[in-house]
Amino acid sequence: TTKEATPTATPTQEAVEQHLSSKFHFVDLAGSERVSRTGNLGERFKESVHINSGLLALGNVISALGDPKRKSTHVPYRESKITRILKDSLGGNARTVMITCLSPAAANFAENLNSLKYAKRARNIRNCPIVNRDPQAHRLQEMKEEIDALREELQRARLSSKPSTVATTVDTSVMVEVCRLFVQ
Repeated sequence: TTKEATPTATPTQEAVEQHLSSKFHFVDLAGSERVSRTGNLGERFKESVHINSGLLALGNVISALGDPKRKSTHVPYRESKITRILKDSLGGNARTVMITCLSPAAANFAENLNSLKYAKRARNIRNCPIVNRDPQAHRLQEMKEEIDALREELQRARLSSKPSTVATTVDTSVMVEVCRLFVQ
């Protein structure tokens, strides 16, 4: 899901249109599919193999990103579809939350322990998200505001009949530039 927002402009200034966009990934990892416990056959068996291979690839990416000793190694994002989709969320410019669900049944103790180990590795990933802004748009907005202020100041100077107020209200650099243009 993508959400876009534009800031509202105050009556005295024109707003530079800014688009903030974000992605929201909500993924249910479905847990590991142990064939011996589920008894899957046929198409279900193939699906469980794909789930397990995706979880293995995601675990490899999480290990590569979360281990401080492996910072310079290659991160295998291309090993599965899930890791390609979650590339920004895992090691990019994003805030990421992982929720691990556990079963209270004693029979699922080993699964719960594996899930907690998986979550602990994911917790070691450190992202530093920043808002991507266009520096040119900000500078353009500042220039427009400065031009508007100078126009207002020039308008006030034209309306004023006293020459002394014109010299004090208009910036001296502007006066020098105007004088240079008249001399040429």
